[in-house]
Amino acid sequence: MRLMLIALDKRNLYIRKSSFDIDKKLATIRGRRWFRKGTPEVYEIDTDHIKTLWKRKKGYAYCMVDMSNHKSIEVSSYKDYDQKNINRLNYLTQESFWLARLKRLKMPLRDVLVLLLAGAGLWHFIRLFLLVLGFEV
Repeated sequence: MRLMLIALDKRNLYIRKSSFDIDKKLATIRGRRWFRKGTPEVYEIDTDHIKTLWKRKKGYAYCMVDMSNHKSIEVSSYKDYDQKNINRLNYLTQESFWLARLKRLKMPLRDVLVLLLAGAGLWHFIRLFLLVLGFEV
């Protein structure tokens, strides 16, 4: 079984792919592939610590491990937080998303003129205006 390991090393995170043996409860990371094959790293995995990460309607099994003692770590869930704080954070993220979206839609006239002057847009605008008046340019 393929298992993604999120390895914690003091202040660093490493995401690595490993092969997981269900009977032995060991995850093995292969060494380097091209020039020389390194020694594999082996981690003890508790099956209760394996979670599912969903990406584009496809689930990937992952587990967090500690690189110093080569054992798996339990990931905290939403049960540790109260529902009031979760609702407040959801509302604030949605509010900031919609404010950023509205700011993106409004463009001042000065910015439009700068963008037209930056390229050939102003020339095409003047040419179209002159063609409407009957002048061929």
